Amino acid sequence: MVLITTLPLVFVAAFMVRLSRDAARVEDSGYNLQEIKALRTGFVVKVTFMLGGFTTLIGLSIAFGLSSPEMTLFNPETTNDRGVKIAAIGGPLMLLCHILSALFEGTIFTYAILKHEVMGIDERLRKGFTAAAFTGFGALSLLIASEAVETAIPGGGLVGGLIVGVPLIALRRPIFRVFSNLSTALMPEAHTTQELQYLEVFAAANADGIITSKERTMLDLQAKAFGINPDRQRHLEGFGEEAVE
Repeated sequence: MVLITTLPLVFVAAFMVRLSRDAARVEDSGYNLQEIKALRTGFVVKVTFMLGGFTTLIGLSIAFGLSSPEMTLFNPETTNDRGVKIAAIGGPLMLLCHILSALFEGTIFTYAILKHEVMGIDERLRKGFTAAAFTGFGALSLLIASEAVETAIPGGGLVGGLIVGVPLIALRRPIFRVFSNLSTALMPEAHTTQELQYLEVFAAANADGIITSKERTMLDLQAKAFGINPDRQRHLEGFGEEAVE
């Protein structure tokens, strides 16, 4: 069943990769190249995770056969068996691959599908993805450090948490920036037709680097006509200023 659901996605991912390399074809079709690249990334990562889970399943089947091994982590007679450790790691890893593939696919597809329906959805998704990635990284780091120190020093799990937690808090800004750059690479900045028109108007008004009161009034009226809320308007103007620099 896993193979049946994975193979079609391999062909779709190959098609998306080929399409994203042909910018002229994308423009002629009326699509946005950045969104095509986002969909390509979504398909490629999903297929990678699913193939990883499928490979793990095949490896476990080869190692133990079609029937489950008669052993358990809680059985003293088999705890030191290497097969138990492989099964204990391989089973959750296989499930994790499929969960991550679905999660990644959902995030990227939401970005691509809703971009033209909800203004600023890409920015919200990037912020949500960055926060979730940072939280997951921090929680996993604390768990691994606590368990590692607890194994070496009985009752020392708190020390391990402090060893990782304090640097994590101190370095949260650069770490957060790394995940922010990753989210921007996965879900690049894309604009609707109205937003692009507003950016053109803003570029004309800001040609001399100064926005007068009359120009500000004109920009506010233009943003209101395009249905752009004040928060999104400020974001677009910041984007326009960065593009000029």
